[in-house]
Amino acid sequence: MGILDTVVGRFKTEAPDRPYECLQCGVHLEVEYYMCPNCGSFSIDRRSVAL
Repeated sequence: MGILDTVVGRFKTEAPDRPYECLQCGVHLEVEYYMCPNCGSFSIDRRSVAL
């Protein structure tokens, strides 16, 4: 399954216009918030870009 996972991962379409993500609940955000508007967590970080 490793090759299949790699191929599928290359074609995933993620919203590039939402570069931030809450590490607690996983919501994707357009701008960096101090506190997540969805769950109230303070763990907001820039999403990693898979090439």
